Amino acid sequence: MVVEGEEVVVVVQGQGRDGSVEKWLGLGVPGVPSLSLVAKYSCLLCWTPREKITVEEEIKEKEDAIRQRNNEVQDLQEEVAKEGGELQRLQSQRSKVQEALEELDQQKGSLEEQLNHIRQQTNQESNLVGLGDVSFHGCFFDFVT
Repeated sequence: MVVEGEEVVVVVQGQGRDGSVEKWLGLGVPGVPSLSLVAKYSCLLCWTPREKITVEEEIKEKEDAIRQRNNEVQDLQEEVAKEGGELQRLQSQRSKVQEALEELDQQKGSLEEQLNHIRQQTNQESNLVGLGDVSFHGCFFDFVT
């Protein structure tokens, strides 16, 4: 019986005219597996049903692992697509907020111009009336005489 990991050496005595025994066994031909490897994987006595079941279990385990990896990849792809949609939504929202800020800046500039114009008019009118200087502190007008 051959134990896994052991190398079997076969000595063949006798041969045909052209060395046909060695050729048939694959001895001395480069690239042809040794007889022990052929026997290990070909012989019904060496390839017991238990080993076959073990191999089938390993194949099933590997198939399950592949299916699990495929499911993980699919889940990750779905998550990436979901996050991509969320990113687009947030970018759109950011764009809208940016536009609103620009409009508010324009309104602020317009209101500042109006306020300066009102201050100038108030100063001119107060000078005409003779009330003296009008100064602006916060949101109240102080009349100084």
